[in-house]
Amino acid sequence: MSTDGKKLGIAVMCVDWRLHQKDVRFAERIRDALGVDVVDVVSVPGPDGMAHEGKEAERGALLSWLNLLIGAHHPTSIALVGHYTCAANPVDESAHDTDAREAAEYFKEASGFKDIRAFSAVRKTDSEWELKEV
Repeated sequence: MSTDGKKLGIAVMCVDWRLHQKDVRFAERIRDALGVDVVDVVSVPGPDGMAHEGKEAERGALLSWLNLLIGAHHPTSIALVGHYTCAANPVDESAHDTDAREAAEYFKEASGFKDIRAFSAVRKTDSEWELKEV
């Protein structure tokens, strides 16, 4: 719960500008998917690829930020959101879904926070995206 009694979630998503456009409404859509009132947004390149070999430094930084937010804001749930056509994690669509699940599992174990859910953003156009839980 946030300090004013609202249920808070955290959205870990890519920095890609296409996901942060006003019309895409990803923060609101993640808020609704998590069933919370508000979300903190943490943007990093290719969050679904964080479990890959060679991403140890990025993983460590993100884990540190998540632990800070978990301790300070007491979220009820966290969404780890990868997206198709990602420059930072250039894999095919099914691999994005798998990667998002693996990254969510890694951060669950590493942080001890149990409600971390994996999502993929599916690109239709630069301004049209579907959010699916994977």
